[in-house]
Amino acid sequence: MNPIKKEKDKCITILNENNLYIDLEDDGDIIMSYTNWHNHYFNAYEKFIEDLENILKSKKCAVIISSRKRWLASYLEEPNHNYVANIKNLPKEFISEIKIMGGLIELNFWDIKLNRKIKIEKEEIK
Repeated sequence: MNPIKKEKDKCITILNENNLYIDLEDDGDIIMSYTNWHNHYFNAYEKFIEDLENILKSKKCAVIISSRKRWLASYLEEPNHNYVANIKNLPKEFISEIKIMGGLIELNFWDIKLNRKIKIEKEEIK
């Protein structure tokens, strides 16, 4: 959620083990947050609705990539995606950190029975 709220801003919370927050900003921006992922939908209402439906139907999950030290990245993705391959798209500093100490990829679905954690061993990253 946005820590700097204006009086007219609204927040909708959809309860689950990992709550989903929808911030309706006074300036027209919509911010959706789920676990450690969030996205801004300024003038992108159709994309917001598409992502919301895909999350609630567990057709997409929040992918959280972290080293053993810290959070590195998060994005929304379809199941059965090659998550480990996406590490190569991270900034070089993050790739280096995972190579040195290993990391974790968390897949957070609305249907929590589908949630997974993929441990990344440092020797896996070339």
